[in-house]
Amino acid sequence: MKKLIYIFFIVALVCGCGGNSKKGIPKTSVSINRFFEDLTLGMSKDDFKSKLAYNSVEKEKGELYESYTVYSTWDNALNRSYGKEQRMKEIENVYDVICSFFENKLYMILISYRNSYQPDWDTFMHNAEQKYGKGTKAGGYIFWNDGKTTLTIGKFYGKQGFEYDTNYGEHYTVHLTDNELSLEIDKKEKEVAPNF
Repeated sequence: MKKLIYIFFIVALVCGCGGNSKKGIPKTSVSINRFFEDLTLGMSKDDFKSKLAYNSVEKEKGELYESYTVYSTWDNALNRSYGKEQRMKEIENVYDVICSFFENKLYMILISYRNSYQPDWDTFMHNAEQKYGKGTKAGGYIFWNDGKTTLTIGKFYGKQGFEYDTNYGEHYTVHLTDNELSLEIDKKEKEVAPNF
């Protein structure tokens, strides 16, 4: 559910974000990275599946996109507890990564850092601002947009991951979102939404 709320929020902010729109996020002059490890926004689902070990994320009713977990310490721990071979590459300080596809193209990469990750929030944000400048704060998130990609950073306190995971604490998330694909999702959602 938290993912759906985030998707709605990001699509609402991205609409009209081609420049310094009052409706969207002000455009940064620095290009935002569109990749993380072996993932690149816009890559095909077939390319993704040929390169990475993944687990499907159950679709919620009405979702127009498919999501997959990769680089997951939780999935690997679960596999080990069942005597299965560890499948996913683990990345230092990363709890998991969720990739979402729309019309077979990667439109969002969600990186969740482990709650044991050491930099405090101010240091984490300082590093982002050194690279991209000041972000736009809205709804507990900080956003950057270069017209093609939106970078979103959030801080959470509580249970990390799935409801049966007992991993508590403060943790950070980083979202990379393809603006064009986000707008297409918004358009499709409006087409299928009931007209009251």
